Amino acid sequence: MLFHAIVEYIKDNSIKWFLDNDLSDWEYNITKCVIDHLHINFEINNTGIDTPFIKYDRNIKNNKHFSEVIQIIRTSVFNCYKLEEKNIDRPSYKVLYFRDDASRRKMMNHNNDLNHLFDEIIVDMGSKTFEEQVRLFHKTTHFVTCEGAHLTNIIFMNINTKILVFSPIKNSWQEMFGTSRCVKHFEHAITGGDFNSNINYNDKIKNKITKFLL
Repeated sequence: MLFHAIVEYIKDNSIKWFLDNDLSDWEYNITKCVIDHLHINFEINNTGIDTPFIKYDRNIKNNKHFSEVIQIIRTSVFNCYKLEEKNIDRPSYKVLYFRDDASRRKMMNHNNDLNHLFDEIIVDMGSKTFEEQVRLFHKTTHFVTCEGAHLTNIIFMNINTKILVFSPIKNSWQEMFGTSRCVKHFEHAITGGDFNSNINYNDKIKNKITKFLL
């Protein structure tokens, strides 16, 4: 919805935004960064009945404004938190997040035997504020995870970041939306099952991660 709201702003910068008063920390803060950067007129309410809604279209990667919108979001957030925009070389920082805090599409039965290969192990992504997530993804050089909404943070990553995503089926929100283009190396490993299936850790997955980190 934020993507489409920015597109509407590009078409008419006098547009007014209405923000739901029940937005999550992540949703509110990314939106507020954009609002402050673009000086958008906005109001917070309970998405009143008379408030017009933008038609939601997931096929954003083919939108002619795709690159412009992604850049607006990056610039807005980076300015807000005073982060470097340029794609400079950075020290290696490897992160593992197996979605232990999720009810589905998480890695099961892993025994933490690969933890020593990573600089940071995320157990509960939801406990991190929006700013903490932005700063984490911004400095990460290698990210191993299971498919999930947290990967929307890919838009804050350096283009040279390497990502390995495990998913039960050939379905990736980031490939569908087109945000996987924000990095040069986005590897999608299919493990089998349906979209909501949990993933069982095994030697094949272990070896793939080990090879990916080399």
